[in-house]
Amino acid sequence: SGFKLLSTLAGSGKQEWRIEDMPAAGVHTNIVAGVIVGDDGRTVVARLPRAEVEAAQQWQGLLAQQPGLRLGDSDFTLVRGDGKHIKAKFVGLDAATGLSLLEAVEPLLVLTPAPRAVPAPAVGQRVRLYAPTPAAPASPASPAAAPNAPDHTLAGDEGDTEVIYLGIGETEGYLTEVKRAPSGVPVRARVNAPRITSAWTGAIATNESGEVVGILLDSGETDPEIVPAETVRVAAERVLTRRASVPQPWLGAGGSAVSNFSLSDFTLKGWTFEMAAPIIHKKQGVVLTSVVPGAPAAAAGLQPGDVILRVGGRDVRGVDDFTFWIKEAGAGATLNFTVWRSTLATPLDVPVQLSAAQNPALAGFEATMQDALRKAQLESASARQAGAELRAVQERVQSLQNDLRSVRLAERQLMREAHAADFAARLEGLRERLKGIEASFAAESTALASAEARYAAALHRAALAGQDATPRPLNAAQPLLSFGLKSMSLTTRLAPKFKVRGGLLVVSVRGGSPAAAAGLMPGDVVETINGRPVSTARDASALTRTGTPDLTLGIVRSGRRMTVALLNEEKP
Repeated sequence: SGFKLLSTLAGSGKQEWRIEDMPAAGVHTNIVAGVIVGDDGRTVVARLPRAEVEAAQQWQGLLAQQPGLRLGDSDFTLVRGDGKHIKAKFVGLDAATGLSLLEAVEPLLVLTPAPRAVPAPAVGQRVRLYAPTPAAPASPASPAAAPNAPDHTLAGDEGDTEVIYLGIGETEGYLTEVKRAPSGVPVRARVNAPRITSAWTGAIATNESGEVVGILLDSGETDPEIVPAETVRVAAERVLTRRASVPQPWLGAGGSAVSNFSLSDFTLKGWTFEMAAPIIHKKQGVVLTSVVPGAPAAAAGLQPGDVILRVGGRDVRGVDDFTFWIKEAGAGATLNFTVWRSTLATPLDVPVQLSAAQNPALAGFEATMQDALRKAQLESASARQAGAELRAVQERVQSLQNDLRSVRLAERQLMREAHAADFAARLEGLRERLKGIEASFAAESTALASAEARYAAALHRAALAGQDATPRPLNAAQPLLSFGLKSMSLTTRLAPKFKVRGGLLVVSVRGGSPAAAAGLMPGDVVETINGRPVSTARDASALTRTGTPDLTLGIVRSGRRMTVALLNEEKP
C-alpha cells in the first residue's frame, strides 16, 4: 500500500524523495504457489512475504483515521490452472511457521475422499518443487488468453500497461536433513535443489507420487527449509480455530547448545571447573547468551550464562528441543525451567510465563528499545538533577564570594578607624568571621569541583543512553527522528489530498517515543514547527537546530488543524 511504501522510502536515508501521488492499490509483490487444505476446497496455505502481511495488518487502522486515503484492500486473487480468477480473503498468519491462510469465496476444486497418509519425509528422499516462474506470452488458443485469464497489469504514469506472463515451474531436488520433535514428528526438513533461486520462496514440494511433502520457506539460503505437510496442516488448524493470526510463544532469550561451549567459555561466564565439567561432559542443555529486557525470561529472573537443563520436566538436549518444548506449550503457558547458575551449588526450578509475539525478533527489538528509552530517561533525569545540584553549589559559592568581598571591604574601612576604642574587638570579630567564610568557601569549592565532575559524567551517560535509545542517528533527511517521528515532504500534487498546501507527511511513529506520547499518528501532516511553516526536510532541520529543545508542531489531521507539543526527553 502507499503508506508502507512511503515508510520504506523515508527510512532509506536519502536526502529527499518526491512522491507525486499515493501509489495505487494494485501494487504487486511476490506471486507464490499455495496448497489447498481441509475438506471444503476453499482453504489455501501459502508462504506469503511475512513482512508484507504484518505491515498490511499494521496499516489497516489508517483508513479510519484518514478517510481520503486509498491504501488498497487486503483481498488476494487465486489463479487456477485453467486461468480462472477466484477472490480470497486473508484469514491469518501462523507466526510459528511463517505460513498464511487464505479462504477463497468458492471452492477451487472438487475434492476426492481423503488420500492415504503421506509417508514421513526422510533424508535422501527425492522431491519435486513447483513455483510460479516467468513464461512466454500465451498464444490466442491457450488458456491464459481466455476471457478469465490472469490480468497482471501495472499502470504507469502515462497509462501504459505491462502484461506479466507466468507459468508453473518445476525442478527436482532431494532432502538433506529432517528435523524431528522429541516425539519423533518431523517439524523441518532441508532440500538441495541446485536450480532454484530466491524467487522460489513458497514453492510446493511433492514426492515422486505427487503427494505434498511441504512448503519451501526461504529459497535464498543454502539447502533451504521445508515445512512438512503435517506441520502445514496443524498450522492451518490453528489459524482456522482463531479465525485470525496466531502468535507464537515468546521467551525473549537467546541461547546455544552446551556442546558449543568450551571450558574457557564457561569460566568466562563465572563457572568454576568443578561445576562446569559435569555439564560439559553430559553435553545436554542450552546456555543462555542473551536475555531481552522486560521479556518473560527477564521477568522470571533468567540471566545470560544460565544453563537450561529441563523445560516442563523434559530434558533439553539442545536448541531444537528447547525451541520445540516452548512452541508446544503455546503463548500464555507457564513452564518450569530447571536452571543451573554459576553461583548455585544445585539447579533450581524457575517458573516462566510465556507471552505472545507475531514476530519475536521485532518484539525483542521493541523491548530492547523501550528499555534503552527508559534508561535514557533515567539518565536524563539524573543529569538534570546533577545540573540542579551544580547550580545550587554555584549559588552558594557566589554567595560566599560576596560575603568575602563584604568582610574584606569592612576590614579596610575599619583600618581607617584604628583610633577607635573598640577597634581591636571589632577587628577580631571581622577576622573570625573572615576565617569562617574562607573555610566554608574552601569546602564549597571542593564541592563545586565534585558537582562539576558529577554533572559532566551524568551528561556523558545521558548522551550514551540517548544514542542507545535512538534506532538511527539524527540526520538532515530525518530531523524529527529523535522524537520518534518519520516524515516525508508533500508535493503540490499530493498535498490537496490531505487538505493542506504543503508540509511533512508523518509516515510512521515509533512506539514509546515523544511523538507517540503526544498522540501523533501516521497520516498527520506537519504544517509548522514553532510557528514557522515547514515543507521540506531541510526546513525542519533548520528549525530544529535553531529552535528550542521542545517543539510545537502545527498539524492537520483529516482536514482539522491542531497544535501538538513535542517534549525532548533527552535535554539536560
